[in-house]
Amino acid sequence: MKIKHEDFILPQKISREDIDYKEADILVKQIRDLSKLTGKCFTIFDYYKNEFLFISDNSPFFINAKSYEKKGYQFLIEHSYMEDIFLMQQIQNRAYAFLLKQEINQRTNFIFSLNVRMLGEKNKIDTLYRVKPQLLDKKGKVWLSLATIEHTTKFIKPEVYNIETGEINLFKPLKITEFKTYNENLTNQELLILSLMANADSQPIICKHLNIKEPTYKRHRAEIYRKLGVNSKISAINKAYIYGLIN
Repeated sequence: MKIKHEDFILPQKISREDIDYKEADILVKQIRDLSKLTGKCFTIFDYYKNEFLFISDNSPFFINAKSYEKKGYQFLIEHSYMEDIFLMQQIQNRAYAFLLKQEINQRTNFIFSLNVRMLGEKNKIDTLYRVKPQLLDKKGKVWLSLATIEHTTKFIKPEVYNIETGEINLFKPLKITEFKTYNENLTNQELLILSLMANADSQPIICKHLNIKEPTYKRHRAEIYRKLGVNSKISAINKAYIYGLIN
């Protein structure tokens, strides 16, 4: 199953007369300055044009970022793993449905977060991708979204955070079977270790909990990585979560 730019386009129609690009220009300048000041990586997406208005060029996976802006979602598709793209599409659809249920004046109060593995020029980078509706059109539809993308070693389940109340809700993805790339099933012991890893348990705690030695743990971990086709803890957890192997 392939996902294309068109598959991401939201089922909403924004009229040109309901938006003001002077507001967009101000936002782009603010975020460009903030990116330079903090060194953080930001993107601004335009749901009227379905392309990026801004992509930071200060990240190892955003080399020549300016050339990608008009590619829209194709930019993310080219820089991420297909199963992660599938997850992003699911989360976007659920986020869109979620926002439609909110009062218009509340729709910019939410941040949607998930892990995405980006493809850098030389290596794979585990990232935390946070998206916030930033500007609405005159009818309350999401026009511009602001995203931050940062390297992380921490796994989080897809979630929505209300910045006003502090409430967090989880988005449980559908189980993905189309993209399975490992050839062998994980054993019960390997699944248990994966679950403990997802709970942020350290190696000594896992060894103590399972009453195993460190070399045994490392052997199991190596088998998990091999079967899932990954080379890091967060990638293993993220992929297992996407596939529904762990809750």
